[in-house]
Amino acid sequence: MKLNYHRCKLNFTTGLLTVIILLNSSNFHFLYSQSNSGRLQGKIVDASANQPLPGANVFLEGTAIGSSSNLDGEYRIPSISPGKYLVVVSYIGYVKQSIPIEILANKTISLDIKLQSALFELGEVVTITGQLEGQAQAINQQVTSDQIVNVVSEQKIKELPDANAAESVGRLPGVAVQRDGGEASKLMIRGLDPKFANITVNGIQIPATGAERRDVDLSLISQSTLSGIELYKALTPDQDADAIAGVVNLVTGKAKPQQKITIDLFGIYSGLTESAKQYKASAQYSNRFFENLLGLQAGLNTEKRDRSRELHTDGWTVPANEDYKINSLTVQFDDETRKRYGGNLNLDINTGDDGNIKFINFYSYTSRDRFTSNRNYTVDGTVTYIGQAADYNISTLNNSLVGENHLSSLKINWAFAHAYSEAKTPFDHTMRFYESKSTTSGMQNIDDTHVLKLPGKNLIGYAFNAFDKATLDRGFFHTESNNERNYDAKIDLEYPFEISNSFAGIIKAGYKFREKTRNRNYNEKESIYYLRGIYDYYRDDNGNIVEKDWTNSYWPNHPKALLTDYLAGPPYDTRSIDGGYLLNPLIDEERIRSWYEFNKYGINETGKSNEYYNQLVSVRNIYSVTENVQGSYSMIKLNAGQILTLIGGIRYEIENNDYTGKFAPRILGEFEGQAGNVKDTTSNFKKEYWLPNAHLKISPLDWLDLRFAVSKSISRPDYLMRMPSLYINNQTQEITSGNPYLKPAISWNYDANISFYVTQYGLLTLSGFSKNINNIFYWLNDIKLLTDNDAIEQGLPLSEYGPFRQYSLDKPVNTDNTKVWGFEVDLQSHLSFLPGLLQNIVVSANYSIIMSETIYPRFKLVQPTGFPPKPPIATYFYTKRELNGQTDYTANLTVGYDYKDFSARVSGYFQGPYLAYISNLENQDQYQKAFSRWDLAIKQVITENITVFGNVNNFTNTIEGGYLSFKNLDIGGYLYGISADLGIQLNL
Repeated sequence: MKLNYHRCKLNFTTGLLTVIILLNSSNFHFLYSQSNSGRLQGKIVDASANQPLPGANVFLEGTAIGSSSNLDGEYRIPSISPGKYLVVVSYIGYVKQSIPIEILANKTISLDIKLQSALFELGEVVTITGQLEGQAQAINQQVTSDQIVNVVSEQKIKELPDANAAESVGRLPGVAVQRDGGEASKLMIRGLDPKFANITVNGIQIPATGAERRDVDLSLISQSTLSGIELYKALTPDQDADAIAGVVNLVTGKAKPQQKITIDLFGIYSGLTESAKQYKASAQYSNRFFENLLGLQAGLNTEKRDRSRELHTDGWTVPANEDYKINSLTVQFDDETRKRYGGNLNLDINTGDDGNIKFINFYSYTSRDRFTSNRNYTVDGTVTYIGQAADYNISTLNNSLVGENHLSSLKINWAFAHAYSEAKTPFDHTMRFYESKSTTSGMQNIDDTHVLKLPGKNLIGYAFNAFDKATLDRGFFHTESNNERNYDAKIDLEYPFEISNSFAGIIKAGYKFREKTRNRNYNEKESIYYLRGIYDYYRDDNGNIVEKDWTNSYWPNHPKALLTDYLAGPPYDTRSIDGGYLLNPLIDEERIRSWYEFNKYGINETGKSNEYYNQLVSVRNIYSVTENVQGSYSMIKLNAGQILTLIGGIRYEIENNDYTGKFAPRILGEFEGQAGNVKDTTSNFKKEYWLPNAHLKISPLDWLDLRFAVSKSISRPDYLMRMPSLYINNQTQEITSGNPYLKPAISWNYDANISFYVTQYGLLTLSGFSKNINNIFYWLNDIKLLTDNDAIEQGLPLSEYGPFRQYSLDKPVNTDNTKVWGFEVDLQSHLSFLPGLLQNIVVSANYSIIMSETIYPRFKLVQPTGFPPKPPIATYFYTKRELNGQTDYTANLTVGYDYKDFSARVSGYFQGPYLAYISNLENQDQYQKAFSRWDLAIKQVITENITVFGNVNNFTNTIEGGYLSFKNLDIGGYLYGISADLGIQLNL
């Protein structure tokens, strides 16, 4: 769907008028009496290296007037009454300076300041470089901010780079990482699912990358062009409200003066597959032109990595009498290669009003080639072999035109942005083979009941391993595509005021409009070889039925529908999984891919039966969405001297969304005979929100501040949840229903922290938080409909399409009274106060305890007692448990060492267990195990232009896994292995 330009223009114009009215309706009449005020601006740099110092605190002594330096070290105080002042500049780790100035009416004074390091060695000033510089930048940006925020500084990003942005954010307090293929991809902030966080670039939302959910895969974002990362844990009214967990903002800066060309070339080794055929390369160019008027940043990056994993899974049966037993063991190897390409082109122009305009463009493309070889041992006697070949492609494009301009003392921030994401599965083919139970195949009888209480690896000895007798059961093929496009427009107006020397601040108001369109297409096909065998004909491009010619295929003598037809050999490939499970044999990927290409147009001799036929179940996953969100706000920031800062305001948002899903209330029959009435169905959801926020910062001492915040935020349900769709399969007695009346989650958030910061030691922050969330949303699965009243209570069309007795229903629901609370300790320190080589140590450590409580809707069947026997009764009830995805604790420990041109960093990540899957049966809930992971990074500067980098990731070879809530029964684990990379950086 294309952007409705006229509607956008009307909405933006209306919003702008609202902002102007908000400003003019304020009672601060004295704002306009400042026409004779002066201005102060300049740049703060390190005296030794002449590098900018972001986050420096600049204020006029004895007043409430001040500012902080931006990423380029620049500061601006736009409105100062004429007179003589003392300008105070402070930056943790540097000597504070006080400089006398005189402000003249309608004049701008430029004052550049060089700060000297406050660290000394043998009486000489120590230049702050390396990891200490990155730490100092992050500390100062965090301390001078008026919000509760954690920062990854530009120097910290570039000194010893992490693999991607998610890895860097994962080192911050209160953040847990979800990994895919061993690399960090998504973030769980303060115990909340990744979909509850808002991911932005310069305040512009990045579109979701998944099929159904609202989360963003941050592994797509290269860090090479970032100037910093900010994690806001408490919102102010000028931020989008859909961020209950918080906001991760990726920041891009302006091009630096002087030409800079950086080239990185890395070779990569995967320990799991013992492969060194991987690489990573990037090139960045930066310069300013026309006397620093125009800045240009351009870059390209490419990467190829082995993201394979080994997996084993135990399946357990837990009946109502809790006489549990093992039912299966699955052994699996995912052989995956990921290739990533990206680029950026950023322009920035310095405008004559001391402002700037940026044109920012990012593109990233990831392709994933994965082959899964799977073997499943079952207690009932069958051994299943599966080969799956799949390709996945994900791309993102972000374009934004953003500006910061000044009209006298009025500051104007504005932006127009376009963002697009697309995820495709162009090829996904699975073939399944059964080795049936007999006297010589499948599984032997397990007479020892004690074995059934043991882990699944004890089943291996009962297998005949007669894979040469395994026959082709079915083939499955599926494709899908998802795309999301956002258009954003926003404006923020900010004006300073001064009541007296002791009281000053700003008022701010703004408006934002976003239109989001999302579409998903999905198709499934199946071939039932166990019933029909292999077809010998296909339909050619002219529609003719032609006999297949197998001569030049992998099966020149015609396949026999045996597993051995799809193996490379003999001898056949095998693989040891986790050192204790033998995957024998490995199915051949090329044969699985070639089979579908050769047989996708297969047909029987009469032309009435397709070898691969379409599945109507696909319609459950097809939808389109258009979301329109408008937001406006007004807020005030009041400073009482340099001791107290109060921010208060309110945000108003309204959403007006249109949803289109599929209505398929009667699917009958099987195979090609499957039929039903499928049509589009639409719904609309409209709601408005008033969202107040308040922040208080108290700095009673130079080395101490206290911060408090209260905010109200929301989170919208996943896309598929709010669809008006309905799918009823009368053959399988399955119902899947959307919920167009599903409410958004609404949260009241309470935050408090206290920070201690001293130049000689660093920064210590203690934080506490609490979130009270209503209307949190879940899928309630496997609801058994035993009576007509059950169907009526679930809102199903009983009279038109019923009855639905014995059917099972999946449906999203809201529940109330979710609480999340916890504590965080964050230390960023250095040991420069110690003697000798010990003073080169830099330490970062944090520890978070997170607790939660939510209500889960459950279902169970209760068998009445007495005579005569009665049918079971469906009983719905609620249980209180921790939140899905909430870790008990997270911790990070990083120890860095810098000596002259050498830097090294050892980092450990520790994550507690968390609830990973909610079952309708409480004893079938699944948990992720606690685990730890260690990484090593080193750097050696060879010359001024050449630097060597080395990394060893997961050098403890961590195994991640899970367990059932019932008796903590182990359900297996997966292993990504150790990886290492070695590279060179050229600075030209």
